[in-house]
Amino acid sequence: MAMPQEDAPHRPGDFVLNRYMPNASEAEREAARDRLGRLGALLVRIHARGKQEKPGPEIRANGDLAVDSQ
Repeated sequence: MAMPQEDAPHRPGDFVLNRYMPNASEAEREAARDRLGRLGALLVRIHARGKQEKPGPEIRANGDLAVDSQ
């Protein structure tokens, strides 16, 4: 199938769908758009949970982010 017309309004996910599924049918695009929306919602929930949880112990004893190189 052809890509959507340039003058058509853009819908969420069109950039990704046009890039990675340029020849998809309209039904395939709608299914992929739904999956992209669910993936986005999952990523937002993961980020929100990470902000709510207490941070774990420091990996390095001094807490410095710099790497010591000899």
